[in-house]
Amino acid sequence: MDNGKVDCAREKQSPIESTSVEQKDEDGNHKLLSTEQTEQSSTLEEQQPPAGYFQVNTETKESHPSVNSLAGKVNKTLTIDCHEDIALAREAGVPEASRTVSVVDVQLGTCSNAGSKNSSTEAAEASSVSSAGSAAVSAATIGKDASIKVIDGKEYIVVPPEPVWQCPYDIASLSNQEASCNTDVFKQEGEELHFNWRVLELAVHPTTNTPLLERLKFLCIVSSNLDEYFAKRMFDIKTGDPALYATLSEKIHQLCRVQEDCLLEDILPSLEECGMHLTRFRDLTRTQQESMCLYYRDKVFPLLTPLSLDTTHPFPLLRSHSLYLAVLLQSEEEKKLGRLGQPHFAWLRVPNRVPRFVSPNDDPYKFLPIERLILHNLDTLFEGMHIISTHPFRVTRNTSLDLDSIYMDEDEDFLHVVEENIMKRQRRAAVRLEVSSDVPEALLSVLKEQLDLDDESVYFVRSPILGLKDAFPLSQLKIFPELRYPKWEFHSHPMLKMMKQRNISFFDAMRRSDMLFRFPFHSFDESTLAFLQTAAKDPSVFCIKIVLYRCGDNSPVVAALVEAAQRGVDVSVIIELKASFDEDQNVVYARILQNAGCNVAYGVKGLKTHAKVILIIREEALENGNKKFQSYVNISTGNYNASTARLYTDLSFFTCKADICADVQDLFNVFTGISRKKSYRKLLVSPMFMLDQFLELIQVEIENARNGKPSQIVAQMNGLTESRITEKLYEASQAGVQIDLIVRGMCRVRPGVKGKSESIRVVSILGRFLQHARVFFFMNYGGKPKFFIGSADWRSRNLISRVEVVTPIEDKSLQKKLWRYLRRLRANTLEGWEMLSDGRYRKPLRPDLHPPTSRMAIPSSNPEQDRSELMEEEKAGGRQKEEWKEGEEEDKYLLDPFGLYDTEDDSETVSSSGGNSREEERKKHKDVQEPLQVYKAGCIAVRVSSKGVNQVLLITARNRESMLEGGEADAWVLPRGTVLPNETPAEAAVRETLEEAGVGGEIGPLICTTQQRKGRKTIETSWHLLRVDSQASTWDDAVRRRRQWFTFTEAERLLTKAHFRQAVSQAKAMFKG
Repeated sequence: MDNGKVDCAREKQSPIESTSVEQKDEDGNHKLLSTEQTEQSSTLEEQQPPAGYFQVNTETKESHPSVNSLAGKVNKTLTIDCHEDIALAREAGVPEASRTVSVVDVQLGTCSNAGSKNSSTEAAEASSVSSAGSAAVSAATIGKDASIKVIDGKEYIVVPPEPVWQCPYDIASLSNQEASCNTDVFKQEGEELHFNWRVLELAVHPTTNTPLLERLKFLCIVSSNLDEYFAKRMFDIKTGDPALYATLSEKIHQLCRVQEDCLLEDILPSLEECGMHLTRFRDLTRTQQESMCLYYRDKVFPLLTPLSLDTTHPFPLLRSHSLYLAVLLQSEEEKKLGRLGQPHFAWLRVPNRVPRFVSPNDDPYKFLPIERLILHNLDTLFEGMHIISTHPFRVTRNTSLDLDSIYMDEDEDFLHVVEENIMKRQRRAAVRLEVSSDVPEALLSVLKEQLDLDDESVYFVRSPILGLKDAFPLSQLKIFPELRYPKWEFHSHPMLKMMKQRNISFFDAMRRSDMLFRFPFHSFDESTLAFLQTAAKDPSVFCIKIVLYRCGDNSPVVAALVEAAQRGVDVSVIIELKASFDEDQNVVYARILQNAGCNVAYGVKGLKTHAKVILIIREEALENGNKKFQSYVNISTGNYNASTARLYTDLSFFTCKADICADVQDLFNVFTGISRKKSYRKLLVSPMFMLDQFLELIQVEIENARNGKPSQIVAQMNGLTESRITEKLYEASQAGVQIDLIVRGMCRVRPGVKGKSESIRVVSILGRFLQHARVFFFMNYGGKPKFFIGSADWRSRNLISRVEVVTPIEDKSLQKKLWRYLRRLRANTLEGWEMLSDGRYRKPLRPDLHPPTSRMAIPSSNPEQDRSELMEEEKAGGRQKEEWKEGEEEDKYLLDPFGLYDTEDDSETVSSSGGNSREEERKKHKDVQEPLQVYKAGCIAVRVSSKGVNQVLLITARNRESMLEGGEADAWVLPRGTVLPNETPAEAAVRETLEEAGVGGEIGPLICTTQQRKGRKTIETSWHLLRVDSQASTWDDAVRRRRQWFTFTEAERLLTKAHFRQAVSQAKAMFKG
């Protein structure tokens, strides 16, 4: 189905055992919302207008013909709820301007709300609309399809649709230094918007397998990112560069318009079709309404504090990112006497200690926004007053803390200073007002005046969910599994398997070999957390030292440190109090750790500590009976956060090598003491040496390229903004170095500029998991290849203003894994956005899923393609022939430096001694020749759909690591396996298809035979046709594979391997014949 929609409309069913919905109370504990089962009465509902509606007399109001036509069906009145029935008016053909009907005359204070039995409550849920509504949408709007561009005859999504600013220079004409430093070439503030455009497109133009609730999640992420963007950036931009502020405001309005259109016109209607309803109070049954009112009385009403605005009640403090309701009121006496006074204003903060969405007990597929429940019960808060209208709004303040610029006395406690500034942040200047698009001009003027905001800072919201990031829990609902990504299951690390089999500790395993974990492919809880928990309980552990940046709520890492300290272990914690928007959480953790007896420090004065390092020192016995202290180290690319480790792709390195452990010990002495370390044995540490060391590594590649030797740089990071790195990369490209940059966020480099950066490719990968790892590869031809991982991006703040740690990875088996990891990232065309030379990004609207032509010395995901390209280059007079022969290590290295073609997949096994059993077996049997010919058999499983379309069955690769790191680009395959002894190819094909796909049927003729090279092996596969007549709900590989039916054309597009495509093409030709 298109755009990730799922045909899952469900019949309304009563819950089987319990009519309860699980929510969380103010303490985060799970609770159940229950309803009283009473008989519903519809008679009363028919006697009065539904709550939340108001009526406009169409005889006295000029309107669109469609309005009059619709109004005629309801006794010449048009019933509109501007929050809830925008879609109704849209379907009726009412232009947006015609929908902004004024009910309250803001000059005279009159109200034309039709009377009813409960008119106050009805008016409360209704919304007054003023001339501000016509300005609800920025004059410069960009629709959903504006980002689709045709380039070289192919459709691409290009974001942003228009450049944030036009660079007045030809970048090719600038020197490398000018191109790297010029602010007209690169503006950091605009680059952050580029990133949010790319995230937004995951919802607007999803891939074919992006589930619907995941698209909603991406919309929520955009809202969360914009909240942080305004809180951190916009105040300084507004005061420092008004022209840039105006430009950015226009672009943000465009982005928000596309976001809202996607929500209103696509996501919410699609969710309705799937049975998930964002409901209105009046649409609940009488029983459900009574239950919700009971919930309001017990759980919500005690938390509400109405605040009025008059001479004795000053304008209240509006907290950043909190949802408020502005209420326009008139006294009942004034209403009865017909006085036309100015309406009274009151404010109401929607409590954040209750869920934003609640569900009736007997219908967990309905979700009522908490503000709608409050609106229906406003008469309990404003007794004796007539409620004219209500309008939700939200304020964003400049809440970033520049703690480095704060003056402190030498004897002042930094923790106390941070606490004081956290309390002050809610009183800082407002930078944005989000308000419903129907807000009256009088109310809007009051808000703008009190908050000191101009028109550019006001964002009118048409969505029924103001503050869309609050909808994130909806995207995680477990009652709609078909609308979410399949549950992710961790892969057990082979070293952990060996530890369980032999009953040895984490420390025993580390002494055998270095270990590299990849999250979320591997489990954080079973690796890093287990490492700390083991140390906390081990009586032989003498001390634990750790750097904490972001730990998340209820951190099990902090709990393990507290346990260790209480047991008498010497625990030292470097906790960064200046971690943006985690300052208050880290202050709390600092207090907890101090009270538990830990040594707590806050890093190096004037620098932010961003390194991810753990050092554990353990007393161990030697064979001669003496004892020694042995150090164990973990260096990670990601935070020690158990929650984000399930969502971010990160790398975690464990070692007990003496030189790295000594470097880490020296680093902690810098953190806790007054040491000023001048050099390190292995580690790259900023801000002391890291930048210079990276520049030297790039220079080596430049010299190799100038001398006609192969050269290659591949780097993955979150951002690249350092101008000296950028200048050096331009120089490297001009020398001929092949450079692949996998940069998720901001990137100063402009690729593909003739004469400057033609050999540079920049890709941003966005998808299910947030790419968070930092990995660096330098070919270093003539020496050993160099791999590094760590916490640092190539950004100025990381290399100059922070303490960062990057470690070399020298173990060859771990280097192979990093090589495969980078290769898959490079080949990920489904989730990869390629940067254009103007700084915008493009991605095929309909990805063909085939990796682009590889210019990397690292092999692509298609070895046969690599070899054919090398042969074509040789014929064209390009590089020298790069086939390797026995004994010619340089040529072998260039084509396949780690022998990846000899390996079927990335599965790894560990011997009892802790080494790699595959390597050991090769050493033991190096004289035994492996068979050069391997025979396999596979099936093209076909069926005819209910619409008479021929379909073929594809399955996902068993290697889930491939799916994680390479996306779906290399996930779809055909069922096949090795032909066993005494088994015909047809029998093997049937067996493998049943095991891998869970289908059976009538075996047909041999379609074709394909051959595939794997190093020295030739794999020959016999492909048979299978007409499917049975399909099991569970099968042998169900846990590790997914299956899905596609048309032959779709299958050809989705399969990345040439031999798979060849087999499907042959079967397709048979059906055409």
